[in-house]
Amino acid sequence: MQGAELGSDKRIKHNYHIVGKSPSGINIWEFSYLGSNDRYVGVMADEIEKCQPDAVIYNNGFMSVDYNKIDVEFKKV
Repeated sequence: MQGAELGSDKRIKHNYHIVGKSPSGINIWEFSYLGSNDRYVGVMADEIEKCQPDAVIYNNGFMSVDYNKIDVEFKKV
């Protein structure tokens, strides 16, 4: 599943912390989605909205990120 399909909105994540920065300065986060303890690495949409709003997708009041438009890879860890 792509990050945009799962969502990048902080409100649907828990147990998150910054694990690095991308070459362009975007915070890279490790987190779990609510209802799961599986771990992922990616971004928080509210931060992307501030620096690269064209990469943010809005769906039913929640934000996702088009990872093809930023220099961070969404992945399960």
